Amino acid sequence: MKSAAKEGITSGLQALAASTVAVLGACKVFPGFNKKLSVSSKTALIASPFFAAFALFSELELNACARRHRQLLLAEKNASP
Repeated sequence: MKSAAKEGITSGLQALAASTVAVLGACKVFPGFNKKLSVSSKTALIASPFFAAFALFSELELNACARRHRQLLLAEKNASP
């Protein structure tokens, strides 16, 4: 469980950094982007990738952990007489 949370937060922070740079860059380079989108819209564009990456990568880590646990149980079952 802890490894899934750690993996999700790490990936989420990477996505947050990338989306922040992208939105701030778009605000500076494209004046229409800055004028047509509200503060809430820009905030959503920055925050949404964090939550998506957290959900995806923590779920993938949970599945990998369950797979490892299942393999250990099968190995124990096969090893015992």
